[in-house]
Amino acid sequence: MKNLLSWFQCLQRPASILYTAARLPNFSKVMLSIIGLASLRLLIVGLTERKGVRGREHWWFTSLTGLFGLLYVGLNLFWHFYVRFFQSRAMAISYYFAWHLVGGVALGMLLYLGFPQVAKVLLTAAAVLFLAFNVFVIVRHLASATIFLCLGNSLLIGVLIPSAAVLWLRRPKNKQIGNG
Repeated sequence: MKNLLSWFQCLQRPASILYTAARLPNFSKVMLSIIGLASLRLLIVGLTERKGVRGREHWWFTSLTGLFGLLYVGLNLFWHFYVRFFQSRAMAISYYFAWHLVGGVALGMLLYLGFPQVAKVLLTAAAVLFLAFNVFVIVRHLASATIFLCLGNSLLIGVLIPSAAVLWLRRPKNKQIGNG
């Protein structure tokens, strides 16, 4: 009953407080516009590209990069206008982690599109940065800075995912020669 009463009190807040708290800074407006337009361009190029020009994998990967970029922009806007007003800290932190994980995946895929031959180097660099970041957090006793920890780990894990997926998809198929 107590939770229900506190929820009713939240409904009585004036809307002007929510509106003023949810304004985006100018830098965020510009960056989200750039990321959104670039992602939309990648999605359109990937969907309209001729399938035989660069191969099926390239147009599929370009479309997926644009889709993840648009998803990142949508999650960012959703964060600024709704999620940060959640009452549950655990829910907001898990959303923050997932939002930046999608951003890391989009960044990793974009880096792979720009430099397709360096997937192994990107995977190694992201893994080393992931370990160095966590050692830094442990040494400096920053584990209580949850948002900082979520941001760093989710971005680096997000970059690791497409690099590992590309290396896994491009691994040589071992044909075993047997007796039977």
